Order: sequence, then structure tokens, then C-alpha cells
Amino acid sequence: MIDKLNSSIGQIKDSFAQGLQVVEQMKQSTSVAIQASVSSPLNDLLLQHPALVQIFKFIGWVLNHPIGGIFIILLVIAVIWSIIRAIVRLIEAASLSILKTPLKFIWLFIKYIGKLLSNFTIISWTKFQDVHNREISSLADINSELIENNQCPRQHQRLAEISSRLAEIQREQNTLLQEASELIISGKLDNMIPK
Repeated sequence: MIDKLNSSIGQIKDSFAQGLQVVEQMKQSTSVAIQASVSSPLNDLLLQHPALVQIFKFIGWVLNHPIGGIFIILLVIAVIWSIIRAIVRLIEAASLSILKTPLKFIWLFIKYIGKLLSNFTIISWTKFQDVHNREISSLADINSELIENNQCPRQHQRLAEISSRLAEIQREQNTLLQEASELIISGKLDNMIPK
């Protein structure tokens, strides 16, 4: 009976060993299947994007060297930030120049029109002065005629006084107009000189 019991125990041990082998084979095949299902897409991803491999290597290096890694990360952030600021400044300068260009053209057009008008007013101003100068000479002629003719002494004398006074006023007006035109011309020249 002991032999029977020993043989039964041996059979149980053998069946248990076979069960353990089956479980071990299942465990191995399951781990291989899981490993294949996980590593295959990951390998494909790493093959398609080799930069990820470099990033993982860098992360591993940072984990092994934390002070140097933090320094490098801060340096990279500073460089990226300065590049972004430079791009923003470039966009800002370009957009401002684009917005200023039509205004500059309008300003140049207004200055050109002003210059044409100033030339026109200077020309008409000189013509106006010529007319007044001629009137002064004609008043002087009238005054001399009145003195020469001396027909009605009292009326002619009064007319002579009036004409001489008018000639005086006209001369003063012409000198003031001349001074005003010189100020206007010099003011325009000052505006034309770039500051």
C-alpha cells in the first residue's frame, strides 16, 4: 500500500509538474505575445521618428545628470524665447512700415500741393506788388499834375494833400507787404530744410 501510495504521490507529482510546465509554456507564450504586441508598434514609431529616440536619450541623460540637464533646458528655453521675440519684432516693424507707407505718400502729396500753391501765391504776390508799385507812380503823377494845373486852388490843394497821403500809405503798405513776403518765403525755406 505504501508502494501504491508512493506511486500515487509520484503520479500526482508528475501531473503537477506537467501542469506547471503547461502553465510555464502559457506564461512564456503570453509574455512573448504581449511583448510583441507592445514592442512592434513602439519599434515602428521609433523607426518612423528617430528624433524620439534622441529625446528619450536626452531624458535619460537629464535623469542621470539633473544639474546639467536643468542648465541645458533653461538655455534652450532662453534661445527659443529670444527667437520668438525677434520674430515678433520683425512682424511689428513690417506691419508698421506697411501702415505708414500710404500715410507717407499722402503727406508727400500734400507737401507737393502746398509747394505748388506756395509758388502760385508767391507769383501772384509779386504781381500784386508790381500793381501797387505802378499805382504809387500813377498817384505821384496825379499829384504833380494837380500841382501844375492849380485850377481851383483850394480843392486842388486838398486833392494834392489826399493824394500825397495816399501815396505815403501805399508806400508803407508796400514795405509791409514786402516784409511779409520775405517772412513767408524764409518760413517756407525753413520748412523745406530737413531737421
